[in-house]
Amino acid sequence: ALALIQTLTEELRQRITSVILISPWLDMNPQSEYLVHKKNFDGVLSAETLLRCGKYYTEEENLAKPLISPLYVEQFNLKSFPPVYIQCGDEEITLEGNQAFQQKLEANGIPCTLDLWPEMMFMFQMAHEYLPQAHFAIHRIGQYIQKRNKTLDQETE
Repeated sequence: ALALIQTLTEELRQRITSVILISPWLDMNPQSEYLVHKKNFDGVLSAETLLRCGKYYTEEENLAKPLISPLYVEQFNLKSFPPVYIQCGDEEITLEGNQAFQQKLEANGIPCTLDLWPEMMFMFQMAHEYLPQAHFAIHRIGQYIQKRNKTLDQETE
């Protein structure tokens, strides 16, 4: 989704009202701080697993490019970027990348909501059969969408 937005013209970008990201992996760079220094396991993923997945996804020289790792998007390419909502667990191995992306967007005037869930791992929303938090998290995404739609409706009146 973020790669697509980067390639759209400003006119087309303005048609996108918001982007919702659930446990995104925004930095596939094998030199990434959280992959190099955090050899931990978040309950679902390890740094080794992410590094291996990156190698299967594309050539290693592409992994730090903005279309693959949106964390590296250039400031000029953030013009007319839509508001972003990121939902993830605070124990995710990718958390630092998500926080860095939020800071980058906000530093460039792009609204970004980072919805952190305590003691949750990567893609906890998929474990709805086992985690009541998953239901509440999905509900919160729905609330965000309703609020955005209401705001947009008021702006067009």
